[in-house]
Amino acid sequence: PMIRGLSGRSNVVCHIHDAIVVDVHPDEAIQVAKIINEWATVKVREHWPWITMPLKMEAEISEVDGSWADMSRLNFKDA
Repeated sequence: PMIRGLSGRSNVVCHIHDAIVVDVHPDEAIQVAKIINEWATVKVREHWPWITMPLKMEAEISEVDGSWADMSRLNFKDA
């Protein structure tokens, strides 16, 4: 699944090196985090098999219309 294939309410804003900024509709936050995690930790290693070390992703989220200064960790793996 791709983020574009969801409702159209969530979009990638930008990515810089190993960070990605996404404008996510609250109803899609967990689903978007799981999609990004799959691509960042599994699909990238399938595409470049020379990456032999395990990759992991962490996600932070703000309140709706919140600030980057007030972020909290998003636990999407258990959801």
